Parts: sequence; C-alpha cells; structure tokens
Amino acid sequence: MPGLLLTVVYTNMSAMVGATYLAAKRTRGLFLTTVYGAVISIGLSVVSVPFLGIIGASLASCVGFAAVLGIRLYKTRRFVGIRVTWSAMLKYHLVIGLQIGLMCLLPVGWLQGACLSLLMVGLIWSDWPYYQRLFVTLTNKR
Repeated sequence: MPGLLLTVVYTNMSAMVGATYLAAKRTRGLFLTTVYGAVISIGLSVVSVPFLGIIGASLASCVGFAAVLGIRLYKTRRFVGIRVTWSAMLKYHLVIGLQIGLMCLLPVGWLQGACLSLLMVGLIWSDWPYYQRLFVTLTNKR
C-alpha cells in the first residue's frame, strides 16, 4: 500500500500537534479534531472503496489524517506557535510521491530498492546541515 506512506506521515504529524492540546489542557479540541478526521475518513471510504477497493480506503485514511493535521495546525495557533517550513514539506511530499511512483512502476527487486535508497540518500544530503546539528545536539553531554 504505497498510499499508506503519506498516511503514516500525517498520522505522526497530527499526533505531535495533538500533544499541544494535552499540554494546554484543551482535550476537547483534541477530541473534536479526531472526530472530524474520522468523519472525513469514513465518508471518503464509503464513496471510494466501491470504486477503488483497498486503495480507496488508504486514500481516504490519508485525506482524513491530513485534514486532522490541517485543522489542528489552524486551531492551535492561538495558544502555541508551530512554525511550518512549507518548502521542506513540499520537498518531502515530492520525495514520497516519487517513492510511491517507483513502488507502483518498478518490479519488486534490487532496482526498486536501489532507486528508493538513492532518493533517501538525496533527501538526507539535501538536509545535511540539519542532521549535523541534530547529531551534535544528541551527542553533546552536559
């Protein structure tokens, strides 16, 4: 299920933003955004599964979690400042899109694995200063 790659991304990002509701003790917002996402996901599943099968369910799930993320980012801006680097988001979405395309187009085997690995290496290389700072931060003992 290549479509589930983005679902995992949106699930984790929406959970991270959802933790701000807990920190701010606004669990009602956490509950409501979860319900909104579930309604969107279920509604899209009802429409898409008859036509696309399991792919429709994975796409519906992806859109549902993306909606939860969007709603949470919008709603939490009043009590926490989360700055989204949209250029990085676009870059990562393009790489994930390429990975999904490669998984659908190339037969499973060493060529597919090599192409996916090269994409990941290129992504890490493009953000190398970030990874260097992260490594220094994690290994710095105080």
